[in-house]
Order: sequence, then C-alpha cells, then structure tokens
Amino acid sequence: MKRSLLPSLLCALLLPATCFGLGGDHQEGDLPLQPGWPEGVREVLNSPLRSHGYWVNSHDVLFYQGTPDQLHDMLAALAKTPDANLSVVIHAGKGIAKSPWGKEPIGQADWSVHVHGDGPITPKQDRVTFHLYLDGNLDLETLRIPAGIPVTSGGEIERFIQKQSEQGRGAAEEAAP
Repeated sequence: MKRSLLPSLLCALLLPATCFGLGGDHQEGDLPLQPGWPEGVREVLNSPLRSHGYWVNSHDVLFYQGTPDQLHDMLAALAKTPDANLSVVIHAGKGIAKSPWGKEPIGQADWSVHVHGDGPITPKQDRVTFHLYLDGNLDLETLRIPAGIPVTSGGEIERFIQKQSEQGRGAAEEAAP
C-alpha cells in the first residue's frame, strides 16, 4: 500500500505548479479604491469617459472615449501626480475595448490606461501607461504630451516594415537566377 503512494506523491511534488490569475470587469460608475495606486490617480481616472475596464491580479486596464482636449486634460492631470511613473505608448490603428475573457469587443477606445506594478501581483501599482490609438479621434498633429513623459511606439509600423522587408527579400531570392 505504501509503495503505491510513492509515485503519486513524487508526481505531485515534481510537477510544476499551475498558477491561475484572478480578474474581473470593472463595473460602471465610480472606480473602487485601489490601495496600491499612487495618491490622486483614482481621482483622475474615475471619469465618465471610461467605456470599459478590467483587472487581472494587480493590473488594471481602463478604456476611454473622448476628444483630444479631454485626453490632454487627463494626461496633464496624471503628469502632475507625483508618485505615478507615467509613460505613453502610441499605436497606429484602432483601440478596442475588450476584456481578455470576452468573446466580443465592448466598443472602440480612443485611449486606454494601464495601472500596474513591477510584477503580476504587487502591493504597489505605481506605473501608469497611457496607450493612445490614432485611428479614432486622435492624430499626431494635435497630440500634446507633457514634457518629460517617455513616449514609445506600439510597434505596429515597425512590425509592418519588418514583414514587408522579409517578403521583399523572399521575392528577390526567388527571382535571382
């Protein structure tokens, strides 16, 4: 009897543990207090412009629809929040408001804001990343980012160029005698 338990016990101890994340959609209305967020961030993000939002572990994602002026106001207010590590990512294309577990999109988003920490589960979520989508109400001509805020590309244009470059090399190699 004891011998038959040994393989089962070894399997249970040696197999990697599976970790499941917790998550859910943010309800309409006021955002709940988030103890790990920097002071002032909730007040700025708790806006009627929010069209959807969800959370997974210590990562919140909030989607917004609005005018460029409303975006600039939100971005400027967050830039004044001293403990928020703010950055901006610009995407070429549409922003889609959707939870990872949702089958259908909720709608379009002009921007989304991710509030997170260094890891999937952290007591402090001091990183605030603005994702701006240029296929809606926003365009580069009118975009105003406060000084000192890091701005990066979402990578869509770079991936397109890389793909075109690879396809061009393949076509050139096929055409070579």
